[in-house]
Amino acid sequence: MTESEVESMIAQMSQKFLPISLKNLKRLGIDKISIEVMHQLKEEFTGIFEKSKNLGEGTLKLANWLIKAHSFFPKTVRSIKNWFGEIVGYFEMRKLI
Repeated sequence: MTESEVESMIAQMSQKFLPISLKNLKRLGIDKISIEVMHQLKEEFTGIFEKSKNLGEGTLKLANWLIKAHSFFPKTVRSIKNWFGEIVGYFEMRKLI
């Protein structure tokens, strides 16, 4: 695969997932692999809240996600840690619904 093919592929992905130009992504140091990992982490985060069946499971999954996501989403991880008790309360309330 040539460099121009890789750049084209990254441009297509960036337009699909982010309203930011390829040039700006490269300037920020974001490459294709980072975008894929960030997307996977976002999907995993959503899945934690959709699929966890109880407080213990949801809390453990969220704690593990925070460890994995720290280098990609440091501000988000810090906010979740600050509100951790309130956020995991969702899993407790979910079983009541």
